[in-house]
Amino acid sequence: MVKWKPIIKQNENQLFWDNLFKNKLYTSFYQSYNWGEYKRNFKWIPYRLTCHEESSDICLEQIQILVKSYKINFFYLWIFRISICWIPGVSIETSKFLDNNFIQLIKKLTKSNIVYLRSSIFSSYSTINSIILISQNWRRALVPLSTGLSMVHDLTIDLSQLDKIMSSNWRHNLKRGLTKNSEPKKWDNPSAKKIFELYRDVELKKNIAEQFSLSEIEKLLQYFGENLIIFKVENIFNEVIAIRGCIIWGNTAFDLFAAANEEARKIYASHVILAKLLKYCISQNVIRYDMAGIDPINGKGVYHFKKGSGAKEIEYMGEWEQSNSKILRLIINFKVSRISNVNI
Repeated sequence: MVKWKPIIKQNENQLFWDNLFKNKLYTSFYQSYNWGEYKRNFKWIPYRLTCHEESSDICLEQIQILVKSYKINFFYLWIFRISICWIPGVSIETSKFLDNNFIQLIKKLTKSNIVYLRSSIFSSYSTINSIILISQNWRRALVPLSTGLSMVHDLTIDLSQLDKIMSSNWRHNLKRGLTKNSEPKKWDNPSAKKIFELYRDVELKKNIAEQFSLSEIEKLLQYFGENLIIFKVENIFNEVIAIRGCIIWGNTAFDLFAAANEEARKIYASHVILAKLLKYCISQNVIRYDMAGIDPINGKGVYHFKKGSGAKEIEYMGEWEQSNSKILRLIINFKVSRISNVNI
């Protein structure tokens, strides 16, 4: 039997929390202390809990939950509380402990009558693990926020081997980019305003939804600092025409920023900048680069670009949900279906 308990306030700090993940083979920055603090700026409250054997203080697993709570008042006579809980980037090892005792603890911590939980599990899909989750009353999300598919670069290879894993067409475009003087530079003091303006230019040209608000970019730069690595390509007027950025957490890099305007696409800057970023990650002893999701049906261009770079497709366990209210579950999924872009 295991028990979950919240981190007491005096111990709740970045060093304490992030150190709990040090011995994990693979972890996601979505479970990092800074991600919780970043999301706090957008009305999510992070709760951090550790899992222990009943008779031991040794931490078996840990989890960060993002919560938004709402009070419902019926004619000033009956007040009840609803909490929406988002658990991004957990492993299947952690998810195996998300049983009824865990759910009851969440209800107690949030002082809620009704809770809805959605977890995004960043572990490879397996039928056995699906059965375990179902036995604990978790269900596949009716309307997922993402496809549950991604592509991953194995960066344990030698630098000289990087070009060989690329498709012939991708490698050809990379060479064309290198001959067109699209040399990326590491952006040590990135400007949130310039990043936002580049995204807006791309969004307007492609007629797509806003990827990041200016506030989100500012807060990401603030909270992740030196762990957020960004490369840029500039034109002869020193205007930023392409960027690629990732967050390095542990031994894994997670793709975060990617934008290139029409001028950049003509000189294949996207190819050159990704190759440069991957080589930088190898030099920093990063062993895994997650390309942050793919959609082979609705995002064929991005899918083929990532595949051509040599990344291998992976299917994660994806999104699972649980609630003590079927009505709330349906409402949440309806809301999700109306969202054109989601930044988890």
